[in-house]
Amino acid sequence: MEKGHDRLVLSWTPQEKADAVSMEWEDFHAKYPTRTPNAYRIKRNTLLNGKASFIDRRVHNGSVRNVFPGTLAAKVASEGRIDRNAVAKVVEDELSSEAVRSEIEQLKQAHRAALRKLSQKDDDRAELVRAVYQAASDAAAAITLPTVKAPAKDKRKSAPETAILLLSDWQLGKITPTYNSDICAERIELLAAKVESLVAIQRADHPVTDLRVYLLGDLVEGEDIFPGQAHLIDASLYNQTFRGAEILAGLVRRLAATFENIRVVGAIGNHGRLGRKGTFHPESNADAMMYKVASMLVKDIKHVDWVETISKGERAWFGTDEVYGKRWFLFHGDQVGGGFAGFPWYGFGKKIQGWNMTVAPFDYSVAGHFHTPVRMYLNGIVHWNGGSTESSNTYAQEQLASAGEPCQWLLFQHPDGVSAEYLIRLT
Repeated sequence: MEKGHDRLVLSWTPQEKADAVSMEWEDFHAKYPTRTPNAYRIKRNTLLNGKASFIDRRVHNGSVRNVFPGTLAAKVASEGRIDRNAVAKVVEDELSSEAVRSEIEQLKQAHRAALRKLSQKDDDRAELVRAVYQAASDAAAAITLPTVKAPAKDKRKSAPETAILLLSDWQLGKITPTYNSDICAERIELLAAKVESLVAIQRADHPVTDLRVYLLGDLVEGEDIFPGQAHLIDASLYNQTFRGAEILAGLVRRLAATFENIRVVGAIGNHGRLGRKGTFHPESNADAMMYKVASMLVKDIKHVDWVETISKGERAWFGTDEVYGKRWFLFHGDQVGGGFAGFPWYGFGKKIQGWNMTVAPFDYSVAGHFHTPVRMYLNGIVHWNGGSTESSNTYAQEQLASAGEPCQWLLFQHPDGVSAEYLIRLT
């Protein structure tokens, strides 16, 4: 692995994994001084808990619900305990898989190609953006996923509803005392299961054939948008983008087996920014890149319509969608200021009314950013602010004296308007 890219896929060697299990931190750090305490802790806990590793998940199309032969999880399932002497053998077998080697090599080649293109185009920002997006396209081509069958048609004649799932602020890659990338993935699995259950409840009374998925930004944590951020993440921006795309695409693919039609619309967040504010081209945003890769991972599903999140030459800061003649306005929320006493909701009123007059008229608006689920009524416009999958944000506790719970919104809209609201808790 090239110097400076030790956080990329497969950066942990079989020996490092074995030593992470068998050694205490002091001994491990002495042998591997470039590893951080958080990386050691997360890898050690993952191995000791017998979970399928990132490579296990890639080989088996993103699934983490089954125990696969030859993995550490299989060893634990069969023996009921960890045999630490077997760890090295398991990870060696994992790395020897030709499927994994082939896929990872394609990802690495795509990444190296992107770096070469970027180095050649330092003075041409438009070419830089195209090079990054092409690298995403090349890397996504290396990932294969199982076929999804469309569900049976609901032939009932009663008035239908459309489900609307708001996805905001996953902050994938961020570490807090109770949150990391693996926990994010687990909570999205829980979210999928709860969406299926709630949809079944609604369908007991009437058809719910369609789903809208609104992406509200900050699904990735970023890497260098503020000083010291590199010490608060467990994955590089490269890894956040591609693992996030797999998680998002996996969610959409799972729900595609439940809904007759799915439409995905998004807006970018501030954490997807490349570097500090104003450094890169405004189009360059890791949220948009993640959405693009995820959309490629569902392009084989004919009943999924994914609207590309890009605004040529500018930030794709908002999106719009129409459901039964009602227009929805999507944005992240970092544009809102002017709050009072630390509460931003006063600022929302001014911004939303202004955008309704100057950008596009709309009936509903949705955003994220503040990690706090809120519903408010503003002179005829209903606004929902989304929660986050994150937990235990120590910065928010210290600086804002606030704390949230992991949650996301699921709404249902009837032809006459929004008819049901569920705040899905993910703990």
